[in-house]
Formats: sequence, C-alpha cells, structure tokens
Amino acid sequence: MSSKDIKGYIQRYGAVSMYNATYVVNYCTIGSTWIGFDDVEVVKIKVAYAKKRNLLGYFVWQVAHDDNWVLSQA
Repeated sequence: MSSKDIKGYIQRYGAVSMYNATYVVNYCTIGSTWIGFDDVEVVKIKVAYAKKRNLLGYFVWQVAHDDNWVLSQA
C-alpha cells in the first residue's frame, strides 16, 4: 500500500495509529487487518540512528509510493 492509501484507509475506517518504540514502527489494526508503516517521525528516527552509528546506509520500501515525497525529504 502506498503512504497515501494507508492514510486514507486509516481515515476511512477510523483506525487509531499506534507507535511501537521497541521496533520503531507505526501500526494500526482494522478488524483482522494489521498495517505497519513509517511516517515522517519514524523515518527521522531511523535515519538519525544510522547516522549516529556511522552505518553506511539504510533501506526503505518502495520510495515510489511516498505521498508527495514527504518521507523521502525527511
């Protein structure tokens, strides 16, 4: 699902987005459907972690599905 689709899905079904600090991920559940996703704040946390540890990079899923490049710009 694209970032835009996830936002729309959450709004349409009135789901509550939760943050899990242990796994550094947002998620929501709607019935038996579980959706995990990164928002701008999660991306910033992950990139800051990679920089702090002097890692050589990080991985993202489907940048093409970014909504108006907000995640990529983070």
